[in-house]
Amino acid sequence: MHLRVGVALPRAELLVALGVGVAVVRSAVGLRPLADAAPEDLLGPLRDVVEALLEPPPK
Repeated sequence: MHLRVGVALPRAELLVALGVGVAVVRSAVGLRPLADAAPEDLLGPLRDVVEALLEPPPK
């Protein structure tokens, strides 16, 4: 089952905002421990967020 565009688009925009926010915090702000985390350390938590936002809601 796929999400409707009216539901998926805002969720996709949230993911873009999350990506930009993580990039800014890591590079410009230098907030630790996020700035020091290796990409593989971020993969699991970011995957969890993506799955949570893009999976269809339960019926």
